[in-house]
Amino acid sequence: AASASASAAASRYAAAAPGLSGDPLSVATDTVVRALGSNLPASGHAGSRHVSIFNHRRVRGPVVLLDDGESAIGLSDAIMWAKVHPYSPLGTGRLFNPF
Repeated sequence: AASASASAAASRYAAAAPGLSGDPLSVATDTVVRALGSNLPASGHAGSRHVSIFNHRRVRGPVVLLDDGESAIGLSDAIMWAKVHPYSPLGTGRLFNPF
């Protein structure tokens, strides 16, 4: 009885969508399938919009804002900079302490 109802459902599906096999998961070759949310950003939140002054790429992870309040670098870059330079990477002469 179960196989008869499955067969009946497959035949109804094939009749409703000509050109497809009886498999309800099959897709016609000329059909474009787009996953829901495929145009959304990769993460579930807006994320960081800060661009690093060192490599001009979007900062991923923790961000350290510099003394002008707009420029930014990643935390790992800030720690590396602070280990070799006591001053801001902007060249303002201000001391830099990301810790």
